[in-house]
Amino acid sequence: MGLIIDGMDQKKTLLPHFVHTPKHLQEEYFIQFHLVGCMVFNGKMLPRVYFTAPNIHNELNLTITIIHDVISHWSSNLPDVLYLQLGNTFCENKNQVVFGYLNMLVELRIFQKIRVGFLLVRHTHDHID
Repeated sequence: MGLIIDGMDQKKTLLPHFVHTPKHLQEEYFIQFHLVGCMVFNGKMLPRVYFTAPNIHNELNLTITIIHDVISHWSSNLPDVLYLQLGNTFCENKNQVVFGYLNMLVELRIFQKIRVGFLLVRHTHDHID
């Protein structure tokens, strides 16, 4: 099973959305929503989208929640190996809490092995982009 998790540039998800933003509107008048995509690969591709409000910070808790949501809603047997491709940010993905959660998944024998990959910041151009 493979998961690719990546967030969208928050400037593109400002609401209300205008094709041409009026100059008198400053950024403080907009609501800054966040969109995170997750592609699940296991024989076929299953896309998922997570849309969070401004009061939900895009941090390590969101990454863990997305992984947990995919695993807990999986309808068939989980494979032995989980492959993760995450954004190359320390506040969301490269930290001891996320890796502690991944370690727990192995210790509880949910997966035998978890392989994590990180691509270059702002230059991923992977499937999810």
